[in-house]
Parts: sequence; C-alpha cells; structure tokens
Amino acid sequence: MKHVFLTWEECKTAYQIGKVRQIRNEATGGIDIKIDPDRDSIELHMQGMGGEMAFAKMVNCYPSFATRPRRGGCDFEDFEGLSIDVKRVYHATPGIMTPLHKAEHPCDIYILLNGKISWPIPDTTTYIARYDLIGWIRGAEFLTEENKRNLGHGDCFFVPGARLNPNLEEILTWPIRALEG
Repeated sequence: MKHVFLTWEECKTAYQIGKVRQIRNEATGGIDIKIDPDRDSIELHMQGMGGEMAFAKMVNCYPSFATRPRRGGCDFEDFEGLSIDVKRVYHATPGIMTPLHKAEHPCDIYILLNGKISWPIPDTTTYIARYDLIGWIRGAEFLTEENKRNLGHGDCFFVPGARLNPNLEEILTWPIRALEG
C-alpha cells in the first residue's frame, strides 16, 4: 500500500489554508456539507487540504493552495490531462463517498486516502501524519445510479474501498497510454 507522511510544517500549512477556506466560505454565505454538525468547520477544511497535500506528495506535484469558495469541482483541475478529486477518510473499512451534486461537474478520477491530521495539531515539530492510498475510481464508474446510497445522512454516491483500484501507477502513465492509443 502506497503511503506518505506530512510533516508538522505541512500539517500547519494545511491548517492555515483550511482556516482561510472556512473564513472565505462563511464570508460568501457558503454552507458546509458535513455529516456531524458539531464538527469544527476549520478542522473539516484542514483535513481536506491535508488529503490534497498527501496526494500531491504521492505523485510529486503541487496541490492547489487556492482559498476561493467553491461548490463541487475538482481538487486537481489538470493533472496530466485529468481532473482529480481527493477524498479522505479515517476508518478501518473505508469507502469513497461524495454528494449527489458532484455529478453536475464530475471529475475524471476520484482518489481515496485513509489518514488524518490530529486535531488540535500537537505542539511538537516531531509530529507527522500518515496517509495511505486506498485506491481510485473513474468518475464515469463512480457517479452512477447503481452507486447511489443513503448511509443515514441523505443520498450520496458510495463505493466500498475494496472496489477501488489500488494501483496509482495506472493514473501516472495514463497520458502515455492514451497517446500510444
């Protein structure tokens, strides 16, 4: 299983970007879509940014540090010609899920990572956060009627982690294979 670690400095960066994303989200009247209404919204954005940074580290590219509010869209708009949305969980038996409105502007690929940044972030520079790649799925396979579920918090698209492709190399060589045809 492919994994990466975020350093304490990277975790703090994820926190700062998550904080600004939440402030800008509130300033424009955005609504957080979260299962637990008591969960801290800044932590929610920090965890998302942590997942984006972990994926970027796995594939040796930069994440988007943009803080503009958005509803839907992809975390990586043009990664080797593909649009990618990164999902992050912290469960023993993960699955990938996304709200139904994501089908309005689908991404080519959806990635699932398992990992998290401790909240609050420990005040020690030796802290690291581990992220494991669970796998990926093409948007056309993920955002389908057969994958619609209600997991107790409204309808969403859901695929168990066991159905995801764990081979990240297939994404990294996709443009080469497409050109070879």
